[in-house]
Amino acid sequence: MSRENRTAATYAELRAALTSRCVDVTIVANISVEDDAMPDGSGLVAVGSVVLRGAPGAAISLSGDGTYRILYAEDADVTLRDLILEDGLGMDVKPERSGSSRYTGGAVYTSASVLRIWGCAFLRNRAYSERVWAYGYYMFFNTHGYGGAIYQNDYSILAIGDARFELNVAEFEGGAIYATTTHYLTLRPGVMFANNSASEGGAILHEGWGTLSSGSPADARYRLGARFVGNEATDPDHGNAGDLRGGAIKSSACVVDLYKVDARDNTANAEGGFLYYRPYWWCFSPGAARVALSDVVVDGSTAGEMGGAFDLVINDEYFAGTPTATASDVVVRGAKAPKGGAFAASHMNLAFANVTIEGATADDGAAFYVESADVALARSTVRGCEAAARGGVAFATDVGAHDGSDEPSTLTIVDSDVSDNAAAMGGCAYLEAASSASFVLSLIHI
Repeated sequence: MSRENRTAATYAELRAALTSRCVDVTIVANISVEDDAMPDGSGLVAVGSVVLRGAPGAAISLSGDGTYRILYAEDADVTLRDLILEDGLGMDVKPERSGSSRYTGGAVYTSASVLRIWGCAFLRNRAYSERVWAYGYYMFFNTHGYGGAIYQNDYSILAIGDARFELNVAEFEGGAIYATTTHYLTLRPGVMFANNSASEGGAILHEGWGTLSSGSPADARYRLGARFVGNEATDPDHGNAGDLRGGAIKSSACVVDLYKVDARDNTANAEGGFLYYRPYWWCFSPGAARVALSDVVVDGSTAGEMGGAFDLVINDEYFAGTPTATASDVVVRGAKAPKGGAFAASHMNLAFANVTIEGATADDGAAFYVESADVALARSTVRGCEAAARGGVAFATDVGAHDGSDEPSTLTIVDSDVSDNAAAMGGCAYLEAASSASFVLSLIHI
């Protein structure tokens, strides 16, 4: 099928252009959604293969005016280029709105689709729904909302490059993006997530199997990397708190591969100030679940309970063996949490090299808090970290294997500098429940 080229300057012209199943539309003027094309509150509907692009150099805006979702696509292939998608609302503000999609994807909702985004900005979009329900003599109020800017589900593919997501809000999960059962969520060069918020996954919530990736050291196109600044997993003013995990990212993907990431001042009220990772049970086969961090900088990340920067969790009996997280050329500065100022891990082994952790603070385990996990640290530096109670560098314990047997943690530090760290007990390491530590050719100064 040949692609039809169209131009749109009004909402009516854009609606008409999108009736084609293979169309490339250049939008030449700012357009606001004016009515509901779908029962869920969507304005524009894409079918088939669609490209929407802003006129060159024009900073074209598609706006939901705080009332409508901007775009709905199902079983489609959609490309968005050089557009500003702003003030979209995925919300059941009208009694007649129906379907679970009504409070998802403030700007874009896609299902069983491919969505490519390049050179776009997503600003102030929101996914929101209020619920009041009764149980006996009690009345309850909570809110829902998935994907402040984008909601994607059903075996889809999402690729984003040179794009900005700012001030998007989901009242429940995925402040900027909620991607569920998405095969690939790829962050290409120049992506920035700033000041987005949700109860879980302040910027991104990636749920189900699949891969979350921000590139590879082998690919020069990724030299610009991805940035995450000031995102929050928080619940300041309503009753549907969720898990409050993943200040920037919460993922249950089989594979999380983060390369060339700069993260600053992200916060989770509970766990994983930057990243909370707990793979889906379908990732149970040996080697299927893994995290790889390379050329990552995390500054000022905070969690209210565990894993000031990273919380990596395997707590499902389906998993064969113990998955491993690897890190190289990673820097974590000023991270803090009650348990694991920089890293927390449960049943997830850590193999780190050329890692620097500075100024992390916690009650237990200023740099590492591990439960039934092994930490191998080589050619690395942990300096100026402080635990108010136990483990200036690491706190290690045994929470037991899933079959009930003992599974103590181990700490191995080789050719590293772990100096000038402090704690009330165990200035370097605090080990309990048969956990052990060894130090080879390392500088230890407490």
